[in-house]
Amino acid sequence: MEHIQPVKYRVWGWPAVFNFFMGGMASGFYVLRFFDISLREGIAFSEPQDMISMLLSPLLIVLGFLFMTFEAGRPLRGVYILGNLKSSWMSREVLSGTVFVLLASMNWLFPHPLLHVLSVGAVLVYVISQGCMVYRARAVTAWNVPLAPISFFTSSIVGGCGLLLIVSGLSGLAFSTQMVVTGIVCLVLNLFVYGIYVRIPQANHALRAATAILRNPLSLLVVLGLGHLVPGIFLILLLPLTGLHEMASKHLQDALFVLAGLAMVSGVAFQKILVILGGNSLRGIFMGHPQSRSVC
Repeated sequence: MEHIQPVKYRVWGWPAVFNFFMGGMASGFYVLRFFDISLREGIAFSEPQDMISMLLSPLLIVLGFLFMTFEAGRPLRGVYILGNLKSSWMSREVLSGTVFVLLASMNWLFPHPLLHVLSVGAVLVYVISQGCMVYRARAVTAWNVPLAPISFFTSSIVGGCGLLLIVSGLSGLAFSTQMVVTGIVCLVLNLFVYGIYVRIPQANHALRAATAILRNPLSLLVVLGLGHLVPGIFLILLLPLTGLHEMASKHLQDALFVLAGLAMVSGVAFQKILVILGGNSLRGIFMGHPQSRSVC
């Protein structure tokens, strides 16, 4: 029995990282923006600033698709990816993302609650497909674990919350106290999932080796410190300030929104880079030798 050791291999490159990062962040942004609007009664979706913010998600997803077409090296053949919907999560990602872009664009042109709900449903399928696409890469040790798609989903929500904070701070969009609490909950949830994913209890030697870069002190400092602890502190500081209309308080609130958002987005970006580019070791392979047969 011959054992071929696990090896580092470039399964996906930077175009895939941009697709997962921008697409996931756009999905989280759209879902949380819908949740935020639904929490604040009397806020009509037809408000100009709401409509403008809703264009960010389809735009980011389209940009992610454009980057991903260059991953295969033949962008013009990207249309053929839809030919395997029965078994390919990549095909489902492209289809659900395309449906979302169309629905979100229609909702921007002709605002309607039904279109909004359908858009949220499509973008949820899209972001779930992204996580399952990574999980189904069975040859990649660090990706083919049940926690991988869950980690991708929770990190996408955190990235979307960070983008929502940045947009709110820069444009003056209303941001409810409930959403500040939601941001804290999202950070805690992703921290919990990613923490388990990094540790992976009872992991075998190959899996521990494949995820070693995730436990690098610098990696932990950026993802956990900058991406979770710092924005968590900012959000806690925001709790007593949210809803205040004094000019000084509003400026401080907006500054904390932007700083917290930038920290969350940076942490999620680094998290996706580590998993996609750093954790791409292929499994070891055992090759058996056929038994020799005597010839009478």
